[in-house]
Amino acid sequence: MDTGIEVLVIDDDIVTLKLLVGMLNRLEGCMATGCTSARRALERMNGQETSPDMVFLDINMPEMDGFSFIRKLEELGFNGALVLVSGHDQKIMRTAEELSKACHLRVAARLEKPVSFSTLQALMEETRRPFAHPDRHCRDELAKDLPSALQRREFFNVYQPKVALTNGAVAGVEALVRWRHPRCGILSPDHFITLAEQQGHIDALTRLVMENALHDSRLWLEKSQPFSVSVNVSMLSLMSPDFMNGMCTLVLERGFSPSDFIFEVTEGRVLEDTRAPLEITARIKMAGFGLSMDDFGTGYSNMNRLRDYPFDELKLDRSFVTGITSSPTTLKMCHASIALAQACGIRVVAEGIESRDEFQILKQMGCDYAQGYFICRPMTAEAMKLWLSAHRFGFAP
Repeated sequence: MDTGIEVLVIDDDIVTLKLLVGMLNRLEGCMATGCTSARRALERMNGQETSPDMVFLDINMPEMDGFSFIRKLEELGFNGALVLVSGHDQKIMRTAEELSKACHLRVAARLEKPVSFSTLQALMEETRRPFAHPDRHCRDELAKDLPSALQRREFFNVYQPKVALTNGAVAGVEALVRWRHPRCGILSPDHFITLAEQQGHIDALTRLVMENALHDSRLWLEKSQPFSVSVNVSMLSLMSPDFMNGMCTLVLERGFSPSDFIFEVTEGRVLEDTRAPLEITARIKMAGFGLSMDDFGTGYSNMNRLRDYPFDELKLDRSFVTGITSSPTTLKMCHASIALAQACGIRVVAEGIESRDEFQILKQMGCDYAQGYFICRPMTAEAMKLWLSAHRFGFAP
């Protein structure tokens, strides 16, 4: 890798701390330091120009426990990866993970003590991502740069395929937006989607993503089987009556059919006024677009939305998928979610599949589609064209 990963380990047990730091520093490109106090760790992070790329956090600590530290990370605007480490049962760990997600933190893993070297090795290999981690000065500039970045079209799409679990047939791709910032590097959506919503630019960003998808999709027109392109849409966009009309006009003007596209709606934002989203999602369906509920299992009223909105597809959050090989409770919840969706006539896509075991278990459960690193990492449109050509007869796990 080109640059090292800076890791901060926080654990009040000095033996465990030294062991973790020592093992991490044995890994190529990893630079780890330790701290026995969450409070001192915060003081250290406040005094640095850049935050660590990854924090290993022990949940159970005196003075300030892991839950309080998670809230402090949110206040700091920490945008690195968080690894939760504990000797407690999985329910406590899952609660800590859900709090982290609610605080807009990226949880890379939940690890039980004692942690093995092979586990750390696999984790660090998986977590290395080609995205920049902006320093505080750069983060402060993003808000100022966003409007002009949209005009300069600094945003581009990468794509990740979705395959049928029954036969491996490639059913479509999901468009994932990236920002090629001239000073901060390649930025993932975690760095700018909320910012775009807050500034009122989310509709313009979504339109740009759609325009990129329409342009890139011409590379895949020579498909013979049904194929769709999924585009993420903010719930805030559904509050705009003009949004659907603009998307429909754009698609038709470019010579495509609405049925070629699926709008993925994340239910992480709870809206008080549901009238506009209900009306517009119905119109999206009547216009011929597909409609998908993204990140199922992370919102607050998923069951009602599954009942009331005209969804064709449900995407199981990766937190369900990751736990199916180790947690009987997660396995049962995943199975129940699949059964519920299919009983409602909704197809199910499992996100975040990273192993053959997860793929096979979901296949046995009757899940419809799979998406994740085990199948393919997100890639550029040109690379995706080559991947689709190589897998025209299907993905074989």
